[in-house]
Amino acid sequence: MHVLLTAPGFEAALIEEIDRQDAGDAKLLANGVVGLEARCPPEATDFVFARHILFDAAEIRGESVSALADGALFPWVPILDADEEPWELLAFIPDEHLEAHVLERRAELVGEKIAEALKKRRKRVLRRKVESARKLAQVLLVDRDRGFASLADRLTLPGGGVWPSAFPAGRAEIADDWDAPSSAYRKLEEALAWLPVKVRPKDRVVDLGAAPGGWSQYVGRMFKGKGRVIATDILPMGHLPGVEFLQGDFSDEAVFQALLDLLGDQKPQLVMSDMAPNMMGIAEVDHARSMHLVDLAVDFAEKTLPRGGDFLVKVFQGREFLPLMQRLRTLFESVKVRKPKASRSRSVELYLLARNFRM
Repeated sequence: MHVLLTAPGFEAALIEEIDRQDAGDAKLLANGVVGLEARCPPEATDFVFARHILFDAAEIRGESVSALADGALFPWVPILDADEEPWELLAFIPDEHLEAHVLERRAELVGEKIAEALKKRRKRVLRRKVESARKLAQVLLVDRDRGFASLADRLTLPGGGVWPSAFPAGRAEIADDWDAPSSAYRKLEEALAWLPVKVRPKDRVVDLGAAPGGWSQYVGRMFKGKGRVIATDILPMGHLPGVEFLQGDFSDEAVFQALLDLLGDQKPQLVMSDMAPNMMGIAEVDHARSMHLVDLAVDFAEKTLPRGGDFLVKVFQGREFLPLMQRLRTLFESVKVRKPKASRSRSVELYLLARNFRM
């Protein structure tokens, strides 16, 4: 059985996605944790609503830390003894667990116990060197006496990146930045780490719905004056170094064309959209107006991105979400859904990360 992690509250969406793709039999194991008896190859388990996976995981039980560690180790030892390559060990818990402060420490102790036992066998363990270890050993504790253990190779995905992700438990750890103009800065920082998108000098980026400037500021800092950021919003935005700003309503054809004129023959490597309408408090109306702006952003990305370009857009959950996903999947090789930690837990906002435009 594969064990998939998702953001709390999205378990039903992940199970529905698995059923829709006829990928196997899925069931809820714990908050934020779904089990999958797969009928598909491992590389096909990179589901949109999955943030992490434990391949071929076995359930472990034990009243003590030692018992849990022994339960994980028993099937691993002959495999690891026959493999001379370094490997990575992760021990973690699901997000937003009710007993997180206690369970997280217990998971750490299980990991330390495993590492200590394998050190005696002269096996080399890598910690926090996620890009240098091919083999990944994982222990997920869902309760004090119950968890899941997995030992498997990471996969390289056709759309870019590795699966499971290069972040422990699928969490992109980002540094606090108190100079950021808004939480949007932190959301983008985490989202781009997830893709993973490398903003390189001399790249071009378009920021739709830019005010107050968090996303543009983040990209501008990455460019260090060597790239080009073109931002637009219906609201005014303060001056940011290295950012060209066009004020106007993006849904206006004249503003849309003015942005194309600013780009000229240059194609952006990344189009970002944080556009949202003024909310009226009527869910159906607000969702329809929001998705109209998302559709405009997709139109712009489709018209301007080069082959291999990337697209990041903020969306809100609702009835138009799945049709949008279907459209993006035809345009890009890979599409993922993320809810950054900088986003409020009660918020219905999601970020769609689309990689490698097919053109």
